[in-house]
Amino acid sequence: MKKALLSVLAMAAIIIPSYGQVPVSEVFQVGDILVSAGVGIPSRYSTPLGASESVSIPTIIHAEFGIQEWFSVGPVIGLTAFPVTVQNVDYSSQIIHLGARASFHATSLIDEATDGEFGLDGIDVYGVFMPGLVLFNVINNDTDPRVLPALRARVGLGAGVRYYLTPSIGVFVEGVAGFQSFATGGVTFKFKR
Repeated sequence: MKKALLSVLAMAAIIIPSYGQVPVSEVFQVGDILVSAGVGIPSRYSTPLGASESVSIPTIIHAEFGIQEWFSVGPVIGLTAFPVTVQNVDYSSQIIHLGARASFHATSLIDEATDGEFGLDGIDVYGVFMPGLVLFNVINNDTDPRVLPALRARVGLGAGVRYYLTPSIGVFVEGVAGFQSFATGGVTFKFKR
């Protein structure tokens, strides 16, 4: 999976120069609809049993609707599913994060404050706030097939950077503390209302 992601990023680095840059004024606007999907590096919230021997890859999908010059809001869903063994007992575990996402898009403010010195064309720098609910579902596969669900409130706070390869397709990387992955990378599709 890591090799595939690195290959995609390397190809994007080769393809990027062939497209024109997206001007800062068009990176994020009122009425934009952003639909993103990505995979992440699991955080400690991805292993509710506290087991570290299992590696799981969280998947995240979210949408954002540009409601103001610098703000977007929308839903987010994340899923992590993996087997885990704790004290010689096999479990199946699923973690589902359902919530909202609010982003503050700061690129135009940074560009204005620095008189364009950083050359931020095509780059969307943003902060993220994600309140939501997390459902932990654990099934003991050996002796007791009961489901042990738990529902918790969780708040994520972080930052990210999105680079637009074309006016409607971008790649992103973000870090959000308190969410099921502390680092996420993926692709964004931008639509106009």
